[in-house]
Amino acid sequence: MSVKRLTAMAALPETNHDPEDIASLRFDAQDGDAQAMLELGSRYFNGDGVPQDFSLAFSWIKKAAETGHMLAQHNLACYFYYTGQGVEQDYAQARHWYAQAYKQGHMGAACGLAYLYRMGLGGEVQAKDARILYEEAALAGQENAYFNFAYMCAQGDGGPQDLAKSFHYYLIDAEGGHASSQLNLSNMYYDGLGTDVDYVASFNWALKAAEQGDPDAAFKVFAQLMDGDGAQKNPQEAMRWLHFAAEHDLADACVRLGYHYEYGLEVTQNLSEAIRWYTCAIDLGEPEAVFMAGRAYFEAEGAERDIQKGISLMEEAAAQDDPDALHYLAYMKRYDPDVPHDQEGAFAYYQRAANLDHLPSIFNLGLLLTYEPDGDIQKGRALFEKGAEMGCASCLYELALMYGRGDAVPKDTEKEATLLHEAAHKGCSAAAVDLGYRYENGKGVAKNTDKALAYYHMGADAGHPTGLYNLGCAYFFGQGVPEDNARAFAYFSRAADKGDISALVNLGVMYEEGHGLKKDSQKAIEYYTLAADAGDSQGINNLGYLYLTGKGVAKNRTKAIALFEEAAAQGLEIAKKNLAKANESNFVRFGRMAGKYIMYALIGRCVIALIRLIL
Repeated sequence: MSVKRLTAMAALPETNHDPEDIASLRFDAQDGDAQAMLELGSRYFNGDGVPQDFSLAFSWIKKAAETGHMLAQHNLACYFYYTGQGVEQDYAQARHWYAQAYKQGHMGAACGLAYLYRMGLGGEVQAKDARILYEEAALAGQENAYFNFAYMCAQGDGGPQDLAKSFHYYLIDAEGGHASSQLNLSNMYYDGLGTDVDYVASFNWALKAAEQGDPDAAFKVFAQLMDGDGAQKNPQEAMRWLHFAAEHDLADACVRLGYHYEYGLEVTQNLSEAIRWYTCAIDLGEPEAVFMAGRAYFEAEGAERDIQKGISLMEEAAAQDDPDALHYLAYMKRYDPDVPHDQEGAFAYYQRAANLDHLPSIFNLGLLLTYEPDGDIQKGRALFEKGAEMGCASCLYELALMYGRGDAVPKDTEKEATLLHEAAHKGCSAAAVDLGYRYENGKGVAKNTDKALAYYHMGADAGHPTGLYNLGCAYFFGQGVPEDNARAFAYFSRAADKGDISALVNLGVMYEEGHGLKKDSQKAIEYYTLAADAGDSQGINNLGYLYLTGKGVAKNRTKAIALFEEAAAQGLEIAKKNLAKANESNFVRFGRMAGKYIMYALIGRCVIALIRLIL
């Protein structure tokens, strides 16, 4: 539950402003009339009928306080010793005079004294005494006490946590129209603290505070409208409140608004606007925005991309040990073609982020140490073990592979299987697909088609391209499920969208042969060409066949032979046979879809896909 901080007294000086002339008032004050002393001091404080003069105001009000005048004692503490107006700031004296006024029953003074006690101003922290004073003032109906007492009860400050009492006094203060209590009441309803969870009440109280101009409340209204929590989901209205919060200098809102512009979420994507709002957040002291602004400069396209500015901001964030910035810099130095390759620098950044327990960096550093020629597999294993202990499913998967290979640990297939299952059920899609392959083929586990499909589904549900592809093959061939070309097509399409080249080939075959859809040679050529352009030998071979037979394209035996030669050079046996028969009049193409061959050769692709996805 977010809460505003405790507040000090902030009432205006109390005066009766009777229309008596200043000379008469001064005469009575000089004659020892305490009320006249207070009134004259207040006139000087406000510049009411006399030139404003805080020193003279202090002098007269102090004299009134010394006579025992309760209101003068309160005002002396509140407007002079606490603020330092007309006198040197002195919290100890403020404590003294608040205490004198409180003894006479001034509940405003009780609040002022409680604040000084709670904050340790003018003496030691006295949280317990502060809470007692706030409760007494709250019970007496002192509005300034409601929020502060509710806050201390919520925090367990100065006594046991009492959420019910906190809720009660926030409610009183909120009904009185105070925005800070309205927001905190909203939070209590949302989290079910001191009351039952009530998202509608939470939204309504946050909206009341937002309508009073509270930017924190506006940000909460934004969040609830975006999620549909307690109000009908309304992204357009949500964005209006997000803009309001950002325009009123709420750093979190500036960051979030920048993020929306960076990725085009509910607004038109605009990298310039994203950078502008990230910069506003930086100016407001939000360190996270430095990294996000740097990333926006990196990821922009065309003229908006500014590599040097991005690097400068990233390095600024990295200097403050921002693990995301360290990780991003490592990635750029290792993979971005527009940034000079620096393997040693990437390693150093990954190491610094890993030392900060940044899981992606722990994993990536482990990969470098395990798979790079100049790595250190023992250190890689140690990092994977550390990441696994922190809950990293991908680290568990890498450990499983190590036990399966016997790398840096004794080979232990039983341990491998245990870790694979643990990784899969913790969300590692590559481990799920790997297990699916093993159950399908009886590799290290008893062959079980139902379990294979279940793990392929687990991987596919997480968007793993190989899991999607394998399910497409299962439905196409009717392996463990009824043949279903529509489902096969859907899974192949999703796999292709995720970058699976074999899925492109199979989509081409389905269009070429009309499996569950109307034959379309042009579509087949489109998919085969995409696969061929990616260097896939099966796509190259199938495209060659279309050129040879003139399906959807003008016959071109020379082009066909060149394509067969290219695919054959990659070792594709069917391409070698097609090349040998390319000049025979009775040419027959062998096996246009190498579906089962592809499906049974995926274990290596699982590991490659994992590394590509994580990096």
